[in-house]
Amino acid sequence: MIKDYIDVTFAKDWEELLALVALAVGALLGVSSTSGSALVIAFLAGLGLGAWYHKNRKGAWMRIYGITLGFIIGYTLGSLFSVSAKSVIALFALGFIAGFILKNQVRKK
Repeated sequence: MIKDYIDVTFAKDWEELLALVALAVGALLGVSSTSGSALVIAFLAGLGLGAWYHKNRKGAWMRIYGITLGFIIGYTLGSLFSVSAKSVIALFALGFIAGFILKNQVRKK
């Protein structure tokens, strides 16, 4: 009876399932990190995503955006005990911009 209402298949809903996993991983990582490492992890996550976005701007950006948004929300909520949410989001955004610019500079050479 419940199966009639819940129709979740990995082939159809893989973005949502991975976003849920990323949310859980981000929350666990945020809870287990100290204040200094929480900020470094947020910056490095933004750095990696910015470089990836520069490489795949015309690809499946919205799918990866949802998965990344799940991670950053989970990570921000998990790290609320050690640092403020504004600082995590700000460092993630700065890392994203830095990753995009660095990938642009490397590509020009």
